[in-house]
Amino acid sequence: MLTNSEGFKGWSPSEIKTTVLSSGLPIPEDLERLQQEKIESIKKDYFNSSHYRLASLTPSFSDLGQLEVVLAPVGFHEYYSLTPFFDEPLLSSIDGSAVSIRQKYGNTALTYGSTDRGSNLIPSPISIQCIIVTADNQIVLMQRSSSVAFYPGHWSAASKKL
Repeated sequence: MLTNSEGFKGWSPSEIKTTVLSSGLPIPEDLERLQQEKIESIKKDYFNSSHYRLASLTPSFSDLGQLEVVLAPVGFHEYYSLTPFFDEPLLSSIDGSAVSIRQKYGNTALTYGSTDRGSNLIPSPISIQCIIVTADNQIVLMQRSSSVAFYPGHWSAASKKL
């Protein structure tokens, strides 16, 4: 998706246009119902920190000479109320059979048609990962807090949340 830079060398800061929307994006009605059903159990255990989700980006088949990224705000409660249930058959397919969030909406994550700029129906946060190498060739790692929802206590390369 992001490989359409000149010669596949990556994008310079001047070639990246980022737009941050002022309000969140809607989600499909069945996901919203499931979210409302599950959100109370999340609220009691986790702080609702602010994150951003990917709304759209310039696809690799675009003729644009820059990378255009559009972000929308999403709260931790909004996406984490669904995340633990991605693979449980809690939704209905067109034929009425039980399917998971991933089965129903996973293939629509950033799909493109001839007239749109992409869509992502599942509210998921975006982050930028980086590796910090010191002057003496050491890699800076961090240990995640034991109280976070994702990978508590694990070691990882330094990262910055958008």
